[in-house]
Amino acid sequence: MYALLILLLIFPTIYSDEYQFIHFLGYGFAANYFIKFSTTNVTECIYECISYGYCVGVQFDRSEAMCWLNDQYNAWGYIPGFCGAYVINTTMIDIAGRKLGAMDQLLQNLVYASADVCPFGYDEDTTKCFYKIDDESYCENYPSFLGISWNGTGCVVPKLS
Repeated sequence: MYALLILLLIFPTIYSDEYQFIHFLGYGFAANYFIKFSTTNVTECIYECISYGYCVGVQFDRSEAMCWLNDQYNAWGYIPGFCGAYVINTTMIDIAGRKLGAMDQLLQNLVYASADVCPFGYDEDTTKCFYKIDDESYCENYPSFLGISWNGTGCVVPKLS
């Protein structure tokens, strides 16, 4: 928990009345976007994200005047010079026996940002969560600590308890 607190102090934030977005400098995320639109204003991009209950972050590119609204995240990486990633500061998701570094903890929080037993977009079954997708590489793109795997027809992950 202290590592996440330090992470939040290092990276600048953007506030609205109800939400706090963390601006990542030098980090990028593999994400699924649901809307893309043209703007040169990052604040407009973030407020558009806030207007959707399931948006958990944005990617903003000022040079292309483009904003992507993201509803799912599945990986992060260090990208020198990149400064277009903004993610919502979400509830801390603790999983027994899992000790993560600050960025992995943030990714886990984003994956479960819906505060449900399954990641956003996944269907709940009796013991697992399922996301139907034809692309096996999508499931394999998640880091192994999340326990998400491919079952031949989509991504599967155990439900949170």
